Amino acid sequence: MRGPLTLLMKSRPWWISTRMEIAALGLITVLGAVLRLLWLDSIPAGWHHDEALMGVMAAEVYRGDQRPIFFPTYLGQEPLYIYLSAGMMWLLGGNQDILPLRLTSALMGLATIGVTYLLGREMFGRRTGLITSALVSLSFWQVMLSRGGYRLITQPLLEGLTIFLLWRAYRKNSTWYYAAAGAALGGCIYTYLGARLFPGVLVLFAMWGLLTHGRPSARLCRQVSLFLIVAAAVTAPLLLYFATHPGTFSARIDQVLVFQPGVVAEDPLRTLGENILKLLGSFTIQGETLWRYNVWARPIFVGAIGLLFYVGLIAAARDAVRKRAAGAMTIAWFAAMLFPAFLSYDVGAYTFRSMGLVPGLFLLPAVGLVAIWDWTTVRVALHWRRRTWSAFVALTVVILAIEGATTYREYFVQWAGSFRAAYENMDDMVDAARYLAREAKPTEEEIFISSEYYPHPVVTHLAPDSAPLARWFDGNGAIVLSPGTTKNSLYAFPFSARPQQMDRYLPAEGLVHQTFFTNGVTKLSIYRFTPAQVLASVNRILADPSFTRASGNLGGVAELLAYRVDRRVEQGGTLSVSVVWRILQDAPPQDYVTFTHLLDNQGSMRAQYDTSSFFPRREWRAGDIVLERYNIPVGSNVAPGKYTISLGMYDRATLEKLLVAGDAAGRDELTLDPVKVAGTQPPDLKEVEPVNKTLGPGIELQGFDLQRQSPSAGASSIDLTLYWRAASTPTKDYTVFVQLLGPDGRPSAQADSQPDSGRFPTSYWDPGETVVDVHHVAQDRNLAPGRHKLIAGMYLLSTGERLRLEDGSDYILIKELDVQ
Repeated sequence: MRGPLTLLMKSRPWWISTRMEIAALGLITVLGAVLRLLWLDSIPAGWHHDEALMGVMAAEVYRGDQRPIFFPTYLGQEPLYIYLSAGMMWLLGGNQDILPLRLTSALMGLATIGVTYLLGREMFGRRTGLITSALVSLSFWQVMLSRGGYRLITQPLLEGLTIFLLWRAYRKNSTWYYAAAGAALGGCIYTYLGARLFPGVLVLFAMWGLLTHGRPSARLCRQVSLFLIVAAAVTAPLLLYFATHPGTFSARIDQVLVFQPGVVAEDPLRTLGENILKLLGSFTIQGETLWRYNVWARPIFVGAIGLLFYVGLIAAARDAVRKRAAGAMTIAWFAAMLFPAFLSYDVGAYTFRSMGLVPGLFLLPAVGLVAIWDWTTVRVALHWRRRTWSAFVALTVVILAIEGATTYREYFVQWAGSFRAAYENMDDMVDAARYLAREAKPTEEEIFISSEYYPHPVVTHLAPDSAPLARWFDGNGAIVLSPGTTKNSLYAFPFSARPQQMDRYLPAEGLVHQTFFTNGVTKLSIYRFTPAQVLASVNRILADPSFTRASGNLGGVAELLAYRVDRRVEQGGTLSVSVVWRILQDAPPQDYVTFTHLLDNQGSMRAQYDTSSFFPRREWRAGDIVLERYNIPVGSNVAPGKYTISLGMYDRATLEKLLVAGDAAGRDELTLDPVKVAGTQPPDLKEVEPVNKTLGPGIELQGFDLQRQSPSAGASSIDLTLYWRAASTPTKDYTVFVQLLGPDGRPSAQADSQPDSGRFPTSYWDPGETVVDVHHVAQDRNLAPGRHKLIAGMYLLSTGERLRLEDGSDYILIKELDVQ
């Protein structure tokens, strides 16, 4: 019985000599090498922390510090690329810098070109093999990833090798090829996370074979069994590691899987649908918008190649229906390897999880071109066929030349020199690490590094002598000064973690080095201060008139010296609170979290910002002065009015707050200045009953809204909303009174409070601002029948004196109400 691979789809015979084929493949390889190796030591600018992690671990392997089967740090790293990079370090004479990793990636990319050629030739024929390898060679996507330091570059090589060897094994009926294919399949799991789904390609293909060709022969079953046994043997060491180290297999999956609780805030099915649309559209419509991976929104296939991709997809699907194995395998590959990206949160075409599509994805436009080529050839007269072949050869060369030229221009001209690419690839941290490696004196001076991440892998990799002794903080929210040191202090401020007020508080004479991005923006600033200059900077901060001096000792851990609070913030805005601390303990064992809470007049928290990330506690030294800025996000649903800020610290593990030392009341937080939350949209007064009467110093009652029109003995309260507006901000806080006067003119119900139940004192009103003031007037259960008057007004609580209208009266009549 013939097996499912019998009907291998081969392209029609094409007149091409072996010499021409070798020459074409050589040219393709040379072009791929130029695009991957040209200026590799300097382009791309930067070294992303994910790449630096590979560098750190490869250097450890090279030095013999560790040589595990799996690297569990940073949520788990597959080992193949790391070991290959360590080997490249050895080949380059112990070079542990960036170049060994980039060179490893470039060589993996070049090897993938060769494997792609073998794969396409084996499955579809010479033309498809050459065209597919050329597409991979000239692809912007593949060139970019071949010039980086990411472990996923090994995934296409092993996947392509697996299918090529399997195809060759069947065609030659070779046990050795089946064993080699099994080894390649087993090796895939050592490349990248997404490769764990690659066996799904073979499962889909096997299902197609059973449906279209029935049960395979006994010999084929034995050969496939050998293939699977070898694959299992190769994967066994890593699977054993996963089995004996619970959690390592799924650590990264748990972080990105859309169905994992907490990964996405919205409906996982909705996110899955968005992923599907985004990824399918990225092939020819809009690609990844993150400059770290791509020229903004560039799809994988552009121009004519995009059209050929769809033609190839249709042709491969047609061949699968017609029981042709090569088309079925291509469709199975395409379908199965979409899932790593579909199932991940926040993905695009150029993110790593799509890499499993390669090189199978590039078969599709090649198949499409050959399909059009063959369709045209069989429909022309015999004497025109050679000319038709020549025309298609020329057309193919033109399409590939355009692709290569476009890739060169977009990568080397447009992308490589851009600010966005340099910034997202952390070129500022590379400059910082280079300077520290070259100029820092770790044993003779204090080294402070401002960084979003700490310890930053880029510095750890490129400045290994300075990184372990450096002190880390995040300049996006903190400046750290150590006035007690007797050494000079060296500060590195990269663009990504440059304090907003650095120039205001740090002496300009301490600036010793700067670098700049291509657009002129400062990339890196290096300062070197004497102890006297550090002390002067501390005094400059404390003498800033915008700060309020304070004193508050939190549990003997940290002391509040001064603070500055934005006195006003709009709904939906961000409230900035700056605080100056003196650290009282060296590296406390507890992970203390600083909290800043926005409290209403009842003490209820309406907004908060809790953090311990700006200056990690392990970096603390007694005597450090830390200027931190906390940005409290104020929700759009926070009502306008007066609020206060509370400040304190708590232990992350126990949630226990630090008590204020020496406070008789045992307080566990410090109270800062009050702030105003301002409304962003004035209330709609269309349905409000107008009043338009003015009290005292220009306080106008614009109107009211009465929810319960008729008081009665059975009702518990009258709900009244008043709408006030002041021509200018009142200098005093007035109390609003609302009274229900009986037929005898005496109050039968009353409610007094500052506006909006005390949440919005009049001294916090802006000129022209409409203030919504809600009152619930409790009724007497035995109201006398007759006409009652509902009145409102204001008075000063300290004197009881009411504000008067222009006619001299001291209240405003809201409404007359009849009680039956």
